[in-house]
Amino acid sequence: MYKIIIIMFLINPTADNVLNIEKKDGKVLEFRTLEQCYEHIYDNLGALRAFAFSQFGPNTPIKVIDCIRKRTQV
Repeated sequence: MYKIIIIMFLINPTADNVLNIEKKDGKVLEFRTLEQCYEHIYDNLGALRAFAFSQFGPNTPIKVIDCIRKRTQV
């Protein structure tokens, strides 16, 4: 399974600069394939950017919006 993360470009290296995108409209966002995850990013890029800016401010640059494999719990 894959999930979406947004990494912000922050000057302060001690600040938490990663957003884990876990839900949209109350539904859990996880994807079976990497391709499905990237398709969701492509289809929802504006909303993802708006969410990142709402968390960090509109003048904070986005470094990357990407898909990563979710950790499996043991």
